[in-house]
This record gives sequence, C-alpha cells and structure tokens, in this order.
Amino acid sequence: RHWMAQPRPQQASLSGGWVVENFAQLEMGAAIMTDGTDRFPLVVSFPPLVPGCVQLPADLDADDALDMSTMGHHLDHQQVSALAAQGPDAGKCGICLCEME
Repeated sequence: RHWMAQPRPQQASLSGGWVVENFAQLEMGAAIMTDGTDRFPLVVSFPPLVPGCVQLPADLDADDALDMSTMGHHLDHQQVSALAAQGPDAGKCGICLCEME
C-alpha cells in the first residue's frame, strides 16, 4: 500500500516496529530501516536480467497511432507549481528518472 501511494510517503511503518525512512527515495538508495535504535540502509535488488525481447503492439510502436489528448491534459501554471513543490524529482519520469518536458 505504501508503494502505490501518490505521492509516496516519506516514512512507511512495517511489522515488528520497524520504520522505513526516506521511503519515497527507496529506488535511489536513500532509504533507511530503523527500529528507533538501530539504522540500516535498505537496498532493493533484483535478479540479473536474462536475454529476451519485448514486442510492442503495432498501436504502441507507431508514433501516429496514439492520440495523447485521450491520455490526459496539459498542466496549467497552478498544477505545475504544485508539482514543483513536491521536490526536485517531481518533474522526472518515475521509471527512468529522466526530466519530463
């Protein structure tokens, strides 16, 4: 539930009295797990990737097949300001961390 929250919380409580601090920066290596006495860096790791391929459906592969206006809307100045107030990474893609236009 913490993982899917928008915006992601800065702290996440776990069973046994443990708390993850800097939870919003977990993927960037900044999260700390603590029980109030001990503090441990929390690292997310995945098994090595295996060779393979991804095949996109034709509708996703062609640039002209997608009408972006059906996916959302442009932000107004107030929405952009609110987004910027969420921190320095708020304007980055949540997947690749590239700056969004």
